[in-house]
Amino acid sequence: EKELAPHNKRGVSLVLMNYEDTRVSYANVPVRLVLAVDDVAALTTSVAARDAGQVVSAPAAGDHSGMLRDHDGYLIELQAS
Repeated sequence: EKELAPHNKRGVSLVLMNYEDTRVSYANVPVRLVLAVDDVAALTTSVAARDAGQVVSAPAAGDHSGMLRDHDGYLIELQAS
């Protein structure tokens, strides 16, 4: 597990590569990325507006974390910074 947080709130760059190799399945990648964000609810809402299937768990009122899954199968945990 790697926890990623912006240094001095400048942001973070992350590149996940998906190669066109039919021998590799990206359906359930056993990787969880943890990202510190300013507003978990706003980001989760924005993602849900584009593709609700990517939201694994939206934060409840007063909650400080949420879970998303990207198109390659990576689980992304959002935590309030």
